[in-house]
Amino acid sequence: MTRVIPAVLLILFFQPLLNAQKSMPVNERWVFFPYVTGERISDKKIKVMVIAKNIFRFDLLDQAIGIDEAPIFLDFRQLIEPINRDEREFSADYDNVMLGSPVIEDLGGGFLRWNATTVRENDLQSSDNTLSAIEKIRTNLINRYKREGYKIYQVDFTPNTGIENGSGYAYYDPSKSKHIPFSYEKLLPLSPLYVPVYRKGEIKDMLSALAPSSKSSSGFSGLVIESKEPKKETKNKSSNSGSGGLTEEQIQRNIAYHQVIARSIEAEGDKLYAAGESNYRDALAKYEAAQRESYSYDVQAKIDHIKSATWVGMADAGTALATSLQNIAESTDPHEKTKAGFMLFNYAGLSGGYTKLMNPSLQKPVDIYLSVIVHRIFLSWEIRVGYTESPIYEYTIQRYQSATPYKVQIQNTCLMAGGSVGLNIPLKPLVLNAMYGIDLVDGISTGRKLLTNDFTLKDLDMIPLWRTKTTFGATLNIPKTKLSIGVQYHLYSINGKDYTKNKEGHEITYNKDPSGKYYYGKTTNDEYKFSNLGVSIGWTL
Repeated sequence: MTRVIPAVLLILFFQPLLNAQKSMPVNERWVFFPYVTGERISDKKIKVMVIAKNIFRFDLLDQAIGIDEAPIFLDFRQLIEPINRDEREFSADYDNVMLGSPVIEDLGGGFLRWNATTVRENDLQSSDNTLSAIEKIRTNLINRYKREGYKIYQVDFTPNTGIENGSGYAYYDPSKSKHIPFSYEKLLPLSPLYVPVYRKGEIKDMLSALAPSSKSSSGFSGLVIESKEPKKETKNKSSNSGSGGLTEEQIQRNIAYHQVIARSIEAEGDKLYAAGESNYRDALAKYEAAQRESYSYDVQAKIDHIKSATWVGMADAGTALATSLQNIAESTDPHEKTKAGFMLFNYAGLSGGYTKLMNPSLQKPVDIYLSVIVHRIFLSWEIRVGYTESPIYEYTIQRYQSATPYKVQIQNTCLMAGGSVGLNIPLKPLVLNAMYGIDLVDGISTGRKLLTNDFTLKDLDMIPLWRTKTTFGATLNIPKTKLSIGVQYHLYSINGKDYTKNKEGHEITYNKDPSGKYYYGKTTNDEYKFSNLGVSIGWTL
């Protein structure tokens, strides 16, 4: 829901798109409210949220081809900056409450365009319009932060629409050869009994009841921990010192500019992450690019999560392990006397044990792939790419958050890539090996097959992304030739999915009730375990 586009792109953005503006139905007009949160970094004893008093509604096309959020972000930030400055009680930033970057919560269009997760978490109905829906979102947001111990204040915020042309609050009308301001309404003000009005000094009074943290009260009193923004400011000053330096206003504008760009890149990363596991590496690249533009602790947390808790981290760890094994081999066997390598064409699926699955009679998973496998000093490693047909995944179905008796069965086909490491026994020309690895089994899908007639696929990111694989194999180099043949026994394990806990909102269409909101629940198997036999033929390297 939160999207921020760099302000420097506004003129180019509006020129081709806003030649013909027309009003949207009032129940679909774009609505938004801004807010910001912060806390005392050193001990988190004080947490604060500042939210705009009103909800705003624009009367023309929604934000996708109308007004941009960058000027709203910057205007609200100008309102917040004096609070950070006026409410300082201690010299060190980490002992004060530091409000972060503003967030713009927004909604536009009809019910079917709204994010499924937002609909479910805020109990939005098809009878809601954008205004009633965003009011529910605001109420739930405030109540959630109250439960988390935040002190919440409201501020009277008004977008600065008086700046002509490049402000982002105007569109160009070619028939009049001039920019026309967007008009908007300030609606649904918060009650001061529900959310008190911010008054200067209240946050500082709360801080005054606390002592400085041990960092600033210990022997390190001369140490000052600076945020990334001042570092950026120092860099800007020094880089321009040859031309007379920058004014404080120019420096702050430059910092704001880089923060807006960073938030835009972060938003792109958020969309990629939400799009499914196959996009995690691209999302990581976006988050790292945002950090280079302007550092954020929130973005760093997202980077750490992807690297430590997803397949991206596992893949990188596997690559690092393979590199380490290669280095060990080079140092232990520099003349390659124990080395044996094969390029093999593999087929796996001749038979299988499916008794651990709920629907074993339907199971015919198949792998057809090309692999390169290297054996050296009792160590083995393999990389592979090819085609795979998955087992049949069976999902329960929910309507909104309520369980239904329906189940669907889906089989996936895709291009597969993976790698394994393990041990071997060299008995030239025969090599025996045992290896363990992972396969990406939904990176580039070639098809989804729905085996349930009453449903139609809608969201396609519900398939498990990766599997583990244990292989016991034997490869023979046919004497006096380069030809090789092999046999393998494979054991696979795939974790099921459970969307009832995370509320990720992957939809499916129930053909008998196409207007209803139906979602995948969870797989009827927590873990899919199966085995099969494989054969291979190839070339000795």
